[in-house]
Amino acid sequence: MNEKMNPWLSVWVKPRKTMRYVIETKSMQYMLIVVLISGVIDILDKASNKNLGDSFALPLIILMALVLGPLFGWIGWWTSSGISYWVGKWFGGQGSFDDLRMAFAVSYIPLVLLGVFWIFDILIVGAALFTEAPEVPYSQIVWLIIRSIISVIVGIWSTVILINTVAEAHRFSAWKAFATIILPVVVPVFFVFLLFMFI
Repeated sequence: MNEKMNPWLSVWVKPRKTMRYVIETKSMQYMLIVVLISGVIDILDKASNKNLGDSFALPLIILMALVLGPLFGWIGWWTSSGISYWVGKWFGGQGSFDDLRMAFAVSYIPLVLLGVFWIFDILIVGAALFTEAPEVPYSQIVWLIIRSIISVIVGIWSTVILINTVAEAHRFSAWKAFATIILPVVVPVFFVFLLFMFI
């Protein structure tokens, strides 16, 4: 591939071409940085959703994210990539395990860029971000609403990107990629549902 690309920009509109470019030109260490940062952001998101600020001070929450985030991000990356590598083979996928790791890492790029908003979140709202019933002024509420809308849009688009990067890694259709991603989620839920039906 002769076309030079900036994955941080091109992934938004050309996910499959970006994926192929990354496989051919970028090292695993380069993508590992994306994975570790995404892990920090994921911990911050979970801390906010679980209202950890009701039990822990803001500096401790940030420290937990910086320490645990990269570890859990790395574990989740390997696990998700391994499952998609294995399931994708059922559909005739040709990607290697390293290709699938690249695919997931590339799909994390929008989430890492979204993580920049966390800096503004903490500066604008502070510890109230992590509490169950935050008392914040109207201006901060407006900011949180805008931030939530952007997060939903980026989250949906990240899923679209993941489907395309997995499709490119395995060199098959987006529909097969969708099945590769969704089956490991749907099948266990289905069996748990059947289990409860017969208990």
